[in-house]
Amino acid sequence: EKQRGVIDEKTNEGQEIIRGFLLNSDPKKREALKKQIKHKGQLQPAIVTCDGFLINGNRRKMIFEELLKENHGDSKYSNLRVVILPTNVKKIDIKKIENRYQLQDEGKSEYIGLNRALTIRDNIDDDYSLEAQILDDPLYADKAGNNRELKTVKDEIHKNFLNPLKCVDRYLKLFNREKLYDTISSGIGDSKGRWQAFIDYSNFYHTYLENDKQRQNLGIRKVEIPVIEEAIFKIIRKR
Repeated sequence: EKQRGVIDEKTNEGQEIIRGFLLNSDPKKREALKKQIKHKGQLQPAIVTCDGFLINGNRRKMIFEELLKENHGDSKYSNLRVVILPTNVKKIDIKKIENRYQLQDEGKSEYIGLNRALTIRDNIDDDYSLEAQILDDPLYADKAGNNRELKTVKDEIHKNFLNPLKCVDRYLKLFNREKLYDTISSGIGDSKGRWQAFIDYSNFYHTYLENDKQRQNLGIRKVEIPVIEEAIFKIIRKR
């Protein structure tokens, strides 16, 4: 958005930007979904608002368009099955629907690593609390009322997503590239990607640099933290 301004998904230009992102996001998994649709068809319906805005299914829509072109207009790829939401659906309801579907695996590689972290934080900013997001995940639906187990899951999400994302923001700010998240690789199996480096650094930062006792054991003064962080970020930048 910093490069192009706010993206309006309802315009042709916005759809092209999203299409470009999907084409470049985890092509191996996208190809696997394409093969699945070609041989088994569409397993899940896409979701659209009552005014026709596609909120879940952009990747499948793109693949249907590709298959329609590659198969010379074969009618089996001319229509995408959808569920149309009623008119009284609120923004928070749409957020919940997106979150629940993104947690299911049908080639949704945009919901891993950095992109998942961004989604979780955006949801929190839109008053969709972290606890509500956790309980909407089928893996953790049974944690309702169990404060100890919920805290464990929350801590894991902070450790693996939200805390590393804070490091990413500081990294981008250092190099005057605020919000340019596309410069951070997050594909599954991408050994050269930067996202894992931010997870590793975040764990080091919270375990040692932010902990007075641990930091002193390493002989590091608090005033030296910014210098150490800048050096680490410059190393990460070279990846």
